[in-house]
Amino acid sequence: MAEFADAELRKLHDYTASREYRVFTATLARRQEEAAKWRSMAEDAIRRARAAGRAGGGGTTTPAARRATAAAEDMSRQYGELEKMNAADEARLAEARAAADGWLSSAATAYACCLRAGAGRFLRAAFRLVALWLRHAPARADMNAVLYDRSAGGLQLPSAALLPLSYQLTCRLAGGAAGDAKEVALQRALSGVVGALAADHPHHLVWQLLSVANHDRSPPPHQRRATNFVGSPEKAARARALLAAMRGVHPQVVAEAHTLSEAYIQIAEMPKSPPAAAAAAGGRGGKDPNAVVITNTKLAAILNLTHTVVPTLPLSLHGTPLYGSELVTVANFSRAAQLLGGVNQPRRVTCRGSDGARYYQIVKGHDDLRQDAVMEQFFGLVNALLAADGEAAARRLAVRTYRVVPLTPVAGVLQFVAGTTPLFQWLAGDEGGGAHGRYSPGGATYIQAMQHMRRVEKLPLATQAKQLRGVYAIFPPVMRHFVTERWPSPPDWFDRRLAYARSLAVNSIVGYVAGIGDRHSSNILLDTHTAELVHIDLGITFDQGKLLRTPERVPFRMTRDLVDGLGVLGTDGAFRRCAEVTMRVMRESADALLTVIEVFLHDPLFHWASAPAKKLRGVHEREALSVPNHVALLMEEATSVENLAPMYIGWMMFL
Repeated sequence: MAEFADAELRKLHDYTASREYRVFTATLARRQEEAAKWRSMAEDAIRRARAAGRAGGGGTTTPAARRATAAAEDMSRQYGELEKMNAADEARLAEARAAADGWLSSAATAYACCLRAGAGRFLRAAFRLVALWLRHAPARADMNAVLYDRSAGGLQLPSAALLPLSYQLTCRLAGGAAGDAKEVALQRALSGVVGALAADHPHHLVWQLLSVANHDRSPPPHQRRATNFVGSPEKAARARALLAAMRGVHPQVVAEAHTLSEAYIQIAEMPKSPPAAAAAAGGRGGKDPNAVVITNTKLAAILNLTHTVVPTLPLSLHGTPLYGSELVTVANFSRAAQLLGGVNQPRRVTCRGSDGARYYQIVKGHDDLRQDAVMEQFFGLVNALLAADGEAAARRLAVRTYRVVPLTPVAGVLQFVAGTTPLFQWLAGDEGGGAHGRYSPGGATYIQAMQHMRRVEKLPLATQAKQLRGVYAIFPPVMRHFVTERWPSPPDWFDRRLAYARSLAVNSIVGYVAGIGDRHSSNILLDTHTAELVHIDLGITFDQGKLLRTPERVPFRMTRDLVDGLGVLGTDGAFRRCAEVTMRVMRESADALLTVIEVFLHDPLFHWASAPAKKLRGVHEREALSVPNHVALLMEEATSVENLAPMYIGWMMFL
């Protein structure tokens, strides 16, 4: 029933977005203007007829009076005919609006019943219900009661059903315009929903609310250029009010999380090159040149937070870690951090859990991690769709994810993905020139290759493409040796190369649909235990890379080294088949994915393009394609020399 009502509602919305509807409403508007003119003319004619009658002695038999009366009657008749047509068309529009309101109420009520019963497409129903609510509640206040009704006991749905959407819900928190009663009602209901989720699932909501509460927090002077984001005091105030209410139910959870959050933020706000003041708080020390002593920081003072789960551990819908194990809380932190490479100098800290295990975390400043957090959530939803498809599940197709916890607009904590190395580091980054230095000692180095491409950076495309082909001749690919080095046994070698091909295929197609850019070789990690790929630094999404000063022209990274790792069949073997399966699943699940994206679009932080809708319909450059043809065209574009040659030099199109 919910899906039927939703489908009918979509038909009406599609109609209102169609050219036919635009022509219909434009015609009605012109006819209404014309009717208004005829009415004005008829009223003028009636006045003239009366005036002519008075001039003729009060009668209407004079020629002038008869002519004026006839003109008035003709104009009134014309006006009446237009009014009849307008009334019919207005009734048709009113009927369509009433039908849309009816289907909206039916769909929302039915989706809510599905969630309360716990039956059917649980996750999709939650996303669709919230999408309908956020879209229509500003115009229809009665929609609020479907999710939250204070007079009926508060939250009207199981809290676990809305937990996957908690990030989007907290991001919609705002003050509400003082003169807009419907927006105030929406914010009141939204606060009620978030408050109920926080009461039932404190470990999930506390970090999200702390992040929103820091929405208006000013970064330190040396980080103020890290973001153009303008905070909202109203949003922050509402989040702080919810935290205060949450503190009444879970006082220790809120207090400990706040303490840990401030400790993380202190580390994140350390200057890139610590002056004497920062050295007093930490400073460098030890034999490792990248080690930073943090003995005198708030983080080092953390001890036995028995009500705070390790923030970078994944949590299930029931507030416990995956697989139903016991909560692992924060015991303490090591007294030293490690500076990692990169412009923003993130710091890796070591958290010891209550289970005795060490959990490595990256504390990052100078960067907004909220979009990374949402994209990781998107990947998780894609994985759920792939796991539900038999063919994709048989191939174990999935996107590797990791936890991201934003703290402020310019700071956050990420899960350190252990057992990985950056693609660039393995290929060319160590002192010996990486794998290229080991397996192609007579070839050019990556620095020489960059110098060759830099010479033609501003020259015509034909010259750039010719230069790249020349670089190919002196810089042969070596990625095939990655699997051979680590898994020399034939069965292991076959399994790991297949895992590499599957991972590359899934990441390529999902990255294309999500429009993920900036895929240079340091933003892709290689798992040295599984040969899978892990994509990091997801700050450019939904084709924003096409708007860069040097626009990105490839749908995903598929350079010669990555193709070389696939073996003799290249992209025509397991990679192509897995890419087609991933594309098929995503296109068949377009409705669910677009529902997810639609909810994400309500997050005021993001301004995402509508490109995913076209991609999920198989439309590429205004042409509708089958799944095999779609994948084939994407691979052709990704490997095209003409597309790779003009890429930004730091992207290293030859690597």
